[in-house]
Amino acid sequence: MATMPPWAIGRDVSSVVATPQSVNASTGAMSDTTPVQTLYGHLDGIEVVSRLTTENLSPMNSLQENQVYIETGTEYRFTEFEKNVTAGSNAGGLLANAAYGAFSIYKLVITRSGKTWTGYGLLGEYTSRMQKNRIMGECRFLPIDINGTSGSGSANPVYS
Repeated sequence: MATMPPWAIGRDVSSVVATPQSVNASTGAMSDTTPVQTLYGHLDGIEVVSRLTTENLSPMNSLQENQVYIETGTEYRFTEFEKNVTAGSNAGGLLANAAYGAFSIYKLVITRSGKTWTGYGLLGEYTSRMQKNRIMGECRFLPIDINGTSGSGSANPVYS
């Protein structure tokens, strides 16, 4: 019997766990808190976007650009199918619940075919698109420096 390799099957192989982070005001240490949002089975899209910011550093008498990296970061974008909204709730999607919650920094664990990205992001924006046949929610998490100083150790995200 012929089978598809697991990495070629789009459904049932991707999940996202978004865990809000509590930040200690005196030390800056982050720790997991609740409510944890687990997205599995109702995701429409996951994007992990690596960004490099450059600046042109060249002598005034040169016409040639010399782009130099000055910052790097990873942005996360998730699109989910929103569910029916019940009375008393503020949104129909798990990401919407995160967006309207009390936390702004999240630990994000993205799993795809046995590979995992673990990173931290600042909740950037949430967009709800109401279309004729469905309601979609899109959430962006922006890059943050989890070390507080440039080049001091851990990468954000870690891929394993």
